[in-house]
Amino acid sequence: SEDLDLVVVKDGEASYFWTYCAEGIRQVLLAHTLIVPESVSRIPNGDVIEGKCIGIVGCGSLGSKIAAMLVRSGVRRFILVDDDVLLPGNLERNELGGTAVGVHKVEALSARLSDIAGELDVTARCVALGGQESADSTQSVMLALSGCDAIVDATADPQCFNFCAAVARTTLT
Repeated sequence: SEDLDLVVVKDGEASYFWTYCAEGIRQVLLAHTLIVPESVSRIPNGDVIEGKCIGIVGCGSLGSKIAAMLVRSGVRRFILVDDDVLLPGNLERNELGGTAVGVHKVEALSARLSDIAGELDVTARCVALGGQESADSTQSVMLALSGCDAIVDATADPQCFNFCAAVARTTLT
């Protein structure tokens, strides 16, 4: 096996990284140090998602993490849809913590997103889209989702996917 050493030499504004291997072959790579002022946002293209509404159907292990990542990226409007309650066995996979056990996932996730980003516009719907809900409940959820700029189906339920796809086909074009 070859032994590699790393030597960093600072010369003015540029840093040179020199690597040496056992055979004495030297490779020099030029690198620049970029200092980003604290006033610069770390959210890339925040203006692209500013004002967008995202529908998250399924607020369990996948949906809760996607929603948390989106709110950290600057999304401030959500429609959350799920009829389930957080159980202790869900905790190791979920964005939600122990204080949310026994609470509807949409309500707990709404609170979690507010903890992350402050004031948000979140509509939480405790409905099983594609489940045995009344036609009026399903229709009202689909109408709410039709106002979204993107819909995430995080349920792994083919019937729910079909409902989300139907909304997307008619409104997200």
